[in-house]
Amino acid sequence: NLRVETLEIPSSNGSSCDKIRYVNQLDVTKSSQSIDDDQTSNDVSNETGTDLIAGVYEGGFKIWECSYDLLTYLQELVATNDSTFSHVLDLGCGAGLLGIFTAIKGAESVVFQDYNEAVIQGVTIPNYLANTERHPTLKCQTKFISGPWETMCNSVVDEKEQFDLILTSET
Repeated sequence: NLRVETLEIPSSNGSSCDKIRYVNQLDVTKSSQSIDDDQTSNDVSNETGTDLIAGVYEGGFKIWECSYDLLTYLQELVATNDSTFSHVLDLGCGAGLLGIFTAIKGAESVVFQDYNEAVIQGVTIPNYLANTERHPTLKCQTKFISGPWETMCNSVVDEKEQFDLILTSET
């Protein structure tokens, strides 16, 4: 079973605090069966001292520091009414927290893209679902794409999808 945790995103003036739910990254890493059919995430970490493998696994199970910073920035934009989000691309989404935040804040559509299918299945989708349970009126259209950026670009071009906000951190 995966533990679900809550991240609070306070605004700088303290007037509001949003909450995003996410699965515990250590649980996901432990329960992941494989990264590339031959190596489990634990094997990768134990053998190399890192879970990053260029072209195989790019670190999507971990929530990186810049994601927290970008969430705080987005919270400020929302708090000051400086921005609304309609069509969002969360590029290299990993846990998907950035796209989830925009969905909660009223985005009409969010495309979540990550290099690894295991990341999309293991953390992005479970995180999105954990948050839709808390927001049953959420009406955001979502798409989950895995693979290299060229694959995502072809998918988006084919559908003539346009974004008014493209989010990425530590990619």
